[in-house]
Amino acid sequence: MGFFNELIVSVQCSNCNHFYEARIQFKFGATRQLEYKIGDKIIWGFNEIGKSEMTEVKVYGVLDDDACPICNNKNKNDEFDIYLEKDIITEITKMENFKDFFLNDGHYNVLAE
Repeated sequence: MGFFNELIVSVQCSNCNHFYEARIQFKFGATRQLEYKIGDKIIWGFNEIGKSEMTEVKVYGVLDDDACPICNNKNKNDEFDIYLEKDIITEITKMENFKDFFLNDGHYNVLAE
């Protein structure tokens, strides 16, 4: 996957339904294996993917490790939509449609400039 960043969030296992802390890899902003949480502002300045200060962006994310630490099940829904508003990470959802990422090398989709 090359250089990427990680979003640390709570996800729900598709098997045992427990929530656990997970890392979602994504490529947006300065890609240098930076760690983020919901509410953090994306850092820019080197090895950039995307553009700063876009009004709304949806970024492709994938679980770093899709195995649940509680039941060891491989989660089927390991792809996510990461939403940003003016470089602030606002929320994540299960990926709705991979076709949304056909532009921009599959990394992000501009919802509003």
